[in-house]
Amino acid sequence: MPKTTLEKTIETAAAAFALTIAGAVKGATLAELIALQAGDKRKKPGRKPKAKAAPVKRKGKRISRADKAALLDAVVAHLKKNPGSGCGTVAKKFKLPSARMGKYLKELRAEGRVGTVGSKIAMKYSVK
Repeated sequence: MPKTTLEKTIETAAAAFALTIAGAVKGATLAELIALQAGDKRKKPGRKPKAKAAPVKRKGKRISRADKAALLDAVVAHLKKNPGSGCGTVAKKFKLPSARMGKYLKELRAEGRVGTVGSKIAMKYSVK
């Protein structure tokens, strides 16, 4: 098939473009070629990298089993003197977070050392 006028025009423009690029590369210095090879420093489109999770910092210190047993005994002794105390009150007495004291009171309740009245946040503790 014979080439159309459009195809001939495109071939001519492509050849001229290639010659222009080749001439520019021949006349460039080594530093310019290295800089050109380093490429564009702009961010490429695509997914953003996931941020690494920060390590979890614990506010409280871990306590030994013996210290925990002594604390639980002290809590039971406090509840004998002050029946009907709430978790927040007991937590303030022992200077612990309410969430941690709640876990300790739940453990005492499971062991049967402490009884409760009420439910959820209104729960009051006393010794059986």
